[in-house]
Amino acid sequence: MIKISFGNFFNSLAFSFLMLLFLTSCATTQPSGFDQSVGVKKEVVLTVGADLDQYLLESDEEKVAELERTLQKFSPAILSRSFQSLGPSKSSITGKFLDQKIVYESGEGKYSLFVPEHYSHEKPQPVVIILHGTGFSGAGYLDRWIPRLGSKFIIVCPTVSMGEWWTREAEGLVLSVLKDLMLSYRIDTHQILLGGMSSGGVGTFLIGLNNADLFAGFFPMAGAFPKSLFPLLDNLESTPMYILHGSKDGVMPAKFSRAVRDYMKENRLKVVYREHGFDHPQAGGHFFPEEETKALKRWLEKQKRKPVQTDLSMVRDRDHLGRHHWVRLKKVEKVASFWASYGDRSEGEAIKAGQFARVRGGLVGENRFEMTTEGVLEFEILLSPKEVDFGKPVVVKVNNIVRFEGMVEADSGVFLREARRWPDPKREVWAVLPISLEAK
Repeated sequence: MIKISFGNFFNSLAFSFLMLLFLTSCATTQPSGFDQSVGVKKEVVLTVGADLDQYLLESDEEKVAELERTLQKFSPAILSRSFQSLGPSKSSITGKFLDQKIVYESGEGKYSLFVPEHYSHEKPQPVVIILHGTGFSGAGYLDRWIPRLGSKFIIVCPTVSMGEWWTREAEGLVLSVLKDLMLSYRIDTHQILLGGMSSGGVGTFLIGLNNADLFAGFFPMAGAFPKSLFPLLDNLESTPMYILHGSKDGVMPAKFSRAVRDYMKENRLKVVYREHGFDHPQAGGHFFPEEETKALKRWLEKQKRKPVQTDLSMVRDRDHLGRHHWVRLKKVEKVASFWASYGDRSEGEAIKAGQFARVRGGLVGENRFEMTTEGVLEFEILLSPKEVDFGKPVVVKVNNIVRFEGMVEADSGVFLREARRWPDPKREVWAVLPISLEAK
């Protein structure tokens, strides 16, 4: 990971404690120099930011626990303001970096990275992640895509053996590289886009649809997606897709992309579909023609993730009981496993039968959630001031039954642990509300 830690500039723990003492002694008046959004001096925000930066980067669990104890003394509002102010802690290193190594849960992986010369940690930068096809590498794809996209984006191209982007290891690599990048550089997390060519297009569907709320848009090129997994497209309630395919493609025929386009249009999901008729001497119609660059680049530049998701549609297999916007699945029943379906025929049949966990609903009024579920026994609602007013009661109605009604308290410990889980300052969690649907 390429990084310059802001935390190195401070004796962070001692200084934060002194600033905490100062904060608790402050009068209610706010003279010049206070951060008006949280009623605290900017020096405190910067100091807490130093500790928070160190907390997010630290790998030693004892040091993590020590930092967490110190940071929990501050309110979620102060932590939030500090989280937004971490720009100066980020790397200023620009250029092209090939075959960078990263260690993650499944082992060691590689990715190649381009950071444009004009990048500054003072301004968040959009990111494009591109998945290569079979027989290629991240380094090779980076060299192809820098001239196409120019200096508008930070470009990331991971490498996976044989272009097998449909595996657990490949998905883990992409998400780990993205998290590493967010910790190292000042990223505009509302402008992260994922695309890929051929088997990388397949990976764009599979990785993207199971993590749709992390991205501003997807652009699979000459890819394919099985109809048995089409329910996962419903996760794109607010995330658009740009599909490019060659009409003469003999490797992955265009009928696969046309079927996705038709499903998305029928279900009023945002999709742009382009089909080219170019013919490559070696690849036939299975390639990215340079003539398509301008239109794709223009689309990429326009995409922004929706800041607040009021209406939610979540579809998951058993391997992806994670977060989608403000819902996180914890326990399901009679739900198929995509990864197990490779070797287990019964799991494959369950996928074909549509045995997915589903949550649909949204914010229907102030502090009121209403939703329906299928195959879900337990889930969590992840709350921040974007969704609720913590000064008023919250009501959660699931399957026509009120499952919770009462006050929810913002919690600094929750804020910190969720930020460490996924360090997105535009996707904060101030409280976690558990909901059980199991019969008592």
